Amino acid sequence: MSQPMMSATSELPSNVVAEARLPAVLLAIVLGWAALIGALAYFTERDIAGDRAQTLETAAQRAETLLPLFGNSVQRALDDTRLLLSALELALESNGGDGAARDLLQRFGAPQDGMRQRISIADARGRLIASTADLPAASLSVADRDYFQRLAAPDAPGWILGKPVISHVTDDWTIPLAVRRVAADGRFTGALITAIDPQWLLTMAGSMDLGRTGTVGVVDFDGTVYLRRDIDLHHAGAASTIGTTNPRLIVLEPARTAPSGRFSGTSALDGLRRLGSYRVLPQYGLIVAYGLGEDEVLTQHMRRAGAERRLALLSGVLLTAIAGGLFLWRLRDWRQARQLLAAWRQAHTAARTDVLTGLGNRRGYEEHIGALLASRPPMPSSLLYIDCDDFKRINDSAGHEAGDAVLCALAASFSDSVRASDYVARLGGDEFVVLLANAGEVAAAAIAGKLKSRAEAAVAAIGLPVTLSIGQITFRRVHDAAALTREVDAAMYSAKREGKNRIVRVTSIGT
Repeated sequence: MSQPMMSATSELPSNVVAEARLPAVLLAIVLGWAALIGALAYFTERDIAGDRAQTLETAAQRAETLLPLFGNSVQRALDDTRLLLSALELALESNGGDGAARDLLQRFGAPQDGMRQRISIADARGRLIASTADLPAASLSVADRDYFQRLAAPDAPGWILGKPVISHVTDDWTIPLAVRRVAADGRFTGALITAIDPQWLLTMAGSMDLGRTGTVGVVDFDGTVYLRRDIDLHHAGAASTIGTTNPRLIVLEPARTAPSGRFSGTSALDGLRRLGSYRVLPQYGLIVAYGLGEDEVLTQHMRRAGAERRLALLSGVLLTAIAGGLFLWRLRDWRQARQLLAAWRQAHTAARTDVLTGLGNRRGYEEHIGALLASRPPMPSSLLYIDCDDFKRINDSAGHEAGDAVLCALAASFSDSVRASDYVARLGGDEFVVLLANAGEVAAAAIAGKLKSRAEAAVAAIGLPVTLSIGQITFRRVHDAAALTREVDAAMYSAKREGKNRIVRVTSIGT
């Protein structure tokens, strides 16, 4: 059976679809939080009065237990932000493009989960043309930003998480996450940009017991600090380390060798000795770390045992309540997302499907052959152009219902006669095309002959015998799909002129 549509054109990005199917995953996270709370209670109830090594080992275990609370929150916040931008891009395409940008930005830029962030649209030259923030009178541009320059490159990925920058709008530190915008012809048209507030991300660690010298942070493998709970032992209001780069951070060396684990040593940022746990977020190239001050662990461990028991109980109640409420709230949103995705897929497929026969239509064929040519397959492929001889006579003598029955019988026979990797479409009237991927001239000739004889037999079985005229061309390393289609169409008309009911093969091109 032929494939009705290429999966690459019928599916949203895999991460967007996965986000719409997350209720079960979120439920697992809620249960995981409950397990972490139980683990925390277990560790805090241990009466450690042993030596220095045992005390530090217990602290390291506690760091490994608590880190997922923060790491999962950061991961989920970044994932939700990308889903939000992807949904906004779909909404912009569905609501008239950038003309409806301001209304859509106000709707999509509403607070999400307490999220403090701004969403802006930049054109291909980097000028901000719309934003959820109030833009100053002077035109602002992000053309100088590294992430925008990378997105504008021809081989750019679909999205980029940039390094922390000072916002042109608020003069505050922000973490930019930008999604590349392209026109239907693949031309770069700009970017959707969200400015994530690092302090908002840092609030996700609010329920973690960091002590006086403990810290949480997020850095990349260059040593650039995206967010960090900064420590100043002498006075309040210490200078922020966000945006600074230090290749000697103690978490970098272990993170380069394992995706998660422990670290210990003297901090290159404030000179304090710490031990703790880290986790790599490979999709974003980030390291999430939770560190405890060694001196504080050793001197206060026993004195804090009682307080930690009470804190564990209170944290358990609060986290359970928050997790339950979050689950119910997000479950509703993901149900809506699934409904939107289903409606999008249905409309997307309908626009590329022939209503009468269920085959692909001209739009689907143009997308499919364009994708095949762009992939530059190493093996030659072939294209068949098929026309039903004297089809008008059937419509005139037996009526249009009979003509439709012939077209449907031909379509069903074509689909049954080709391989699973082939593509069949009705371009209009009684004209069909069959795209035979990885089929040379000999293989294509065998398929064309089988397809012709089976289709004519299928139509004869319903009492309306017809013959077929077929043009065949084999190609490789061809770039112009329209020219290729014209060549094989001309071959089909040659078959008509030579007496119909035959296959005419033209010289292969590009092979």
